[in-house]
Amino acid sequence: MRIRGVFFTALLVLMSNSMASADLIGYWPLDGDATDLSSNGLDGEAIGDLSFVDDVPGALGSGKSLLLNTQFTLEGGVDQDTIIAEDNAGYVDLGNPDLLNFGENDFTVAAWMKVPELLTYRGNIFSNGGDNGGGIRYVLAYLETGSNGVVLTTDDNATKRQAQAPLAEFTVDDGDWHHVVGQRSGNELRVYVDGELAAENLDLPEPYDLSGTDQLPAYIGVGADAGSGAFEKFFQGWIDDVAVWDEALSEQQIAAVMNGDFSPWISVGTPGDFNGDGTLDAADIDLLSNEIRVGGTDSKFDVDGDGSVAAADRDEWVINLRHTWYGDADMNGIFNSGDLVAVFSVGEYEDATPGNSTWAEGDWDGNGDFDSGDFVVAFSGGGYEQGERPAIAAVPEPSSFALMLLGLWALPRRRR
Repeated sequence: MRIRGVFFTALLVLMSNSMASADLIGYWPLDGDATDLSSNGLDGEAIGDLSFVDDVPGALGSGKSLLLNTQFTLEGGVDQDTIIAEDNAGYVDLGNPDLLNFGENDFTVAAWMKVPELLTYRGNIFSNGGDNGGGIRYVLAYLETGSNGVVLTTDDNATKRQAQAPLAEFTVDDGDWHHVVGQRSGNELRVYVDGELAAENLDLPEPYDLSGTDQLPAYIGVGADAGSGAFEKFFQGWIDDVAVWDEALSEQQIAAVMNGDFSPWISVGTPGDFNGDGTLDAADIDLLSNEIRVGGTDSKFDVDGDGSVAAADRDEWVINLRHTWYGDADMNGIFNSGDLVAVFSVGEYEDATPGNSTWAEGDWDGNGDFDSGDFVVAFSGGGYEQGERPAIAAVPEPSSFALMLLGLWALPRRRR
């Protein structure tokens, strides 16, 4: 997920971010990799049989999700021994960061999940610190105890506790996406399914410290045996938007997260500022053009939000985000003769070096070269000598001078 969802206003983002940013420990949108978008840098490593696919929850709209154990999932699921024998199981290794160890404190784990219809094989969605015996700290799992579809399990080396959402009441094995949450709040464990409280356990001992003595790594899509460290309970299905907090989220916060709204914890920045330097400039449109040329699918470049990265995203960036014209080489908001002088002075027009031109050097159609096609794009946009782009206006007609230039530059030219 790219950061996906609804981020209302910049003021709201800044105000709420200052209050809540420390609470989001890790956020893995799984939009093509296992990068952590929280401020803590807990990037994971995607390992084995997995892929990032376009199948995402409808509430998130676009981006990617993580498909684990691809072949077995698409076949409807297999037993764990078969996955282990294949010796190429898919999972995400998050390492062993101390930030994911909460001791006696509250926490929340949230994720989207989808499994093949009527899958009867259990699997871990998120685990930290092992899974059996005394090594488990906490794990959010599918089908952990047979008739329970989503289960949060905790263990302090002495006492194991679970909050179990019954499958008969909260169906998650129907081949559809479901948002699942496990949390500790004081002496209670809770599980939410699709925003609804589905299970509680009010019987935690006091004290109940999940720090443990032997802490195994955290994983997405698998668990580890506390004694041997061997992998077990491989997840077969799709996982998306995994996040962990060091507090018990309210039901209102859970509902917002379910809709992809992480604005209380993450500042979105400026849309279209792909290099994060705080400005929309030629470097950003060059990054977007390159992503399109190589057939990339990084959702941050999906400027118009249609689920793909294509030429329409360049139009959205130039016209609606940067509010300028094709041909505005110096990005001053105006397309005029100064831009033409600037690009020709570089000397790359129809040269013999492929892919060496940038927006500032005349590559306005995004193919990596400065050639006649760039003038077609620039002058057909109707912005030549029109001043700054109006906030709302009809598309201007190209001037007669612009049409003349377009005709001249479209003629075949001798290559150096």
